[in-house]
Amino acid sequence: MTKMFSGLCFLWSSVLMAQETFEHPRGIITMDEVGLIQERIKREPYRRWYEKIKATTLEAEENLDTSDPYEPSYLASKQAQLYILSGKEEWAEKCWNTLAHVINDPVYFNDPISRGLTRATQLFGVALCYDFCYAAWSDAQRRLVNDKLFQVMLTTNSNMGFSANYAMESNWNGVRWGSALLAALVYDDYEKKYEKSPALPFIWDIQKRIKDHIARNVFPGGWSAENLSYHGYNWSFLGPALIANRNSFSSPHFELQNYAPHAVKTLWGWSTSSSSIPHPRGKGTQPDFSDDDPQTGYALAGIGLGLYPKAQLPALKWMHDYLLDTERIDDERGYLFYSICWYPDEGDARNPADLGWSRFVDERYGTSVWRNRFRDDEDVIVAFTAPQKRVPGHKGPDNLSFRILGFGNIWVVGGGRTSQIAGQTNLFPHRPEEGERFEQGIPASTDFVSGMEGDRFFASASGSCMGTIEHRREVQVAFLDERSALVEVRDRSKNGKYWRLNTPEFNEVEVLENGFTLRAPNGAIMRVTAPREQIAGAISVSRVKYGGNTVRHNRGVGFGDRYWAYNKAIDIPCDGDIDVRIELSKSVSANPD
Repeated sequence: MTKMFSGLCFLWSSVLMAQETFEHPRGIITMDEVGLIQERIKREPYRRWYEKIKATTLEAEENLDTSDPYEPSYLASKQAQLYILSGKEEWAEKCWNTLAHVINDPVYFNDPISRGLTRATQLFGVALCYDFCYAAWSDAQRRLVNDKLFQVMLTTNSNMGFSANYAMESNWNGVRWGSALLAALVYDDYEKKYEKSPALPFIWDIQKRIKDHIARNVFPGGWSAENLSYHGYNWSFLGPALIANRNSFSSPHFELQNYAPHAVKTLWGWSTSSSSIPHPRGKGTQPDFSDDDPQTGYALAGIGLGLYPKAQLPALKWMHDYLLDTERIDDERGYLFYSICWYPDEGDARNPADLGWSRFVDERYGTSVWRNRFRDDEDVIVAFTAPQKRVPGHKGPDNLSFRILGFGNIWVVGGGRTSQIAGQTNLFPHRPEEGERFEQGIPASTDFVSGMEGDRFFASASGSCMGTIEHRREVQVAFLDERSALVEVRDRSKNGKYWRLNTPEFNEVEVLENGFTLRAPNGAIMRVTAPREQIAGAISVSRVKYGGNTVRHNRGVGFGDRYWAYNKAIDIPCDGDIDVRIELSKSVSANPD
C-alpha cells in the first residue's frame, strides 16, 4: 500500500511539473522526439509515408467541406502533423486558418450538450493542433485555443451530450475520455490564479474513468465487448491519449499491462481476425460480428507499436506491414503520422504465428477465431461468436453465428450495422422477412466451449437471437493444406426450419440438389452441402440489404475498389436439425471453365 501511495504521489508531482511548463509538444510526442521524427522522413519507408501525408493533406485542402464538422478537424490535425514533420511554419499557419472553423463552430464545439462523438473528435483535434503548433503560433492564438480546450474538456468530461451512450462499456466513453485526457494533459495554466493547475483534478478523474471503461469494454481474454471495428475506433482515441499520459508522467512505471490488463490481448485477437484483403480505403478485412463492419486497416497496429508490451512489437510490426498499402489509403484521419512516430527501426518483424496468434479464444465473451497462416490476402480465417454477456451499445443479433474469409475472398458475412435479422448467417424458425427483428430482446448465449481435437479446432454453444428454441451449434474447422479448408456446422434445435448463409453479392451462387456452390470473383470455390434426408424443401436465394435500413455510416461491404450494398441469402429448409459441410478451395485458375 505504501509503495502504491508513493507511486501515485510521484505521478501526481510529475503531472504538476508538466503543467507548470509551457514546453510543447508534450502530449502524443515530446519535444525530444521532434528532431528524431524529422530525421526519419529523410529515409525510407518514412519518406514515402511523409509524402503520402503531404499529398493527401493538399488534396483535402482543395476539397474541404466546412459544413461537415469532421473534415476541418481532420485537416487541421494533418496540417499540424506536417508542421512537426517539416518544421515549416506555413503548415502551422494553415492549421490555424482551418482550425478556426472548429473553434468557432456553434453547433458542436461551442454547444456543451451537442452530439458527443462529433464534439469529442473536435476536442481531440484541437488538442493535437495546440500541442503541435504551439511554437509557431502567437501568444494571443495560444491563449485563445488554450481557453477553448479547457472549456470543452470540462464539459465533455462531465457530459457526453444529447446523443450520449451512458453505458460504461460503450466505445463512446473511450472517445469521450480519450479526447478529454489529451486536452487536459496539453492545457497550460497561463494565469496561475491557483496554486495548482485547474486541469489536474480532471486528469486524475479521467485516468480513473478510462481505466474503468477499459475494464468493462474489453473482456479478460482481450475481446472487445462491441467487437472488432468498434475497438479500432475506440483506440484511435484511447491509444494516443494513453501514450500522452505516459509522456506527461515522464515515468517508466506506466505500462499498459498494469493500467489496463484486459487490453493487452486485444491486438492478438484483432491480428488473428484480420486478413489483408483490399477494400476501397486500404487493406484489411475482418469478421463483421455484432452490428459491426468488415473493414479494418493498419492504424491499430501503428498505434499499438507505441503502447503495447515489447514482446508483442515484432508481431505488430509484421501486422503493420501486412495491412499497410500506402497507395490505397486516404489517411483522412491522420493515422499514418503514428507510423512515422512509432514504427520500430530496430528488430525484425516476426510472423504472429510464432507467438501462437493463429488461434484466439476469449471464453468469458464467447468467441473463437482460427486461421491457417499469416502470409497474404489468401490466408483463411474462420470465426465463431457466442456472446455470453450482452452489453449496452452495439450488440447485433448474432448468437451462434460464424464468418469465413479466405483465398482472397469474403465468403460468409452477417447483417452489418443493423438489428435486423435477415442478413445474419444462422438457423431460423421461419424465413425472416425484410426489416424483421427479434422482438423479445437479445439474449446471451450459454455453455460456450472451445478447444482442439487432433488436427481439428472446435467451438460450441447454445442460444438464439432468432427465436429458435433450444438451438445448439457446434463448429469444427480443419485446415487441410495450402489450397483447401473444411468447416462443419452441426445444428440441433426444436423448431429450426431455415439454415441461412449470407454471402456478399459479388459471389456467384449455383444451387445444387443437396446444397450450393459459391464462386468468388477470383475463381475460388466454396461448396456447401448437407445430407439429402435433412433437406426439407427447395433451396432458395434472396437479396438482403447489408446494414438493413441503416443510412449513416453504412457503405456496405468494402471489397476491392467498391462497396457492395447487398448480400445473397441462401436458405436450406430443414426440420430442427441439420449438419452442413463447407469445403473451401483455391481454384486452379481464375477461369476454370
